[in-house]
Amino acid sequence: MRRNLAIAAMALAACAPAPAGDELNVERPPREWAEWIDFSRKPPVDWPALEVRVHDVSREQLGRSCPIAAHSYGCASLDFCARSCTIFLLNGMDAIRRGQVMDHERAHCQGYDHPGSSTMRDGWTSAKAIGCGR
Repeated sequence: MRRNLAIAAMALAACAPAPAGDELNVERPPREWAEWIDFSRKPPVDWPALEVRVHDVSREQLGRSCPIAAHSYGCASLDFCARSCTIFLLNGMDAIRRGQVMDHERAHCQGYDHPGSSTMRDGWTSAKAIGCGR
């Protein structure tokens, strides 16, 4: 039950893509990232290192895995108890779009939120409260 609460609290949608690239550069992100990820607000200092898993899925599977992302390109589902972040990406995207969505979701796995949101921070706080922050 505790684990399911932590997972449910952290299923996040990719509302918009971020620029492509192999490495996430939060010190000097491309200008377009400012609209989608708030790099000015650092993750909590005790944010855990999460193992990232990536799955390419159909629209139907994306909707099942991340209901709030059913009409998006991807989402990140964090499980703090298992120390994992599963990224679901919509099948069939071109390489540029896939890279953009991957970078966006990877930023969530590293604790960054959308501008004006504290979903990641709040999820981590909740996970610690139920004992998944150890």
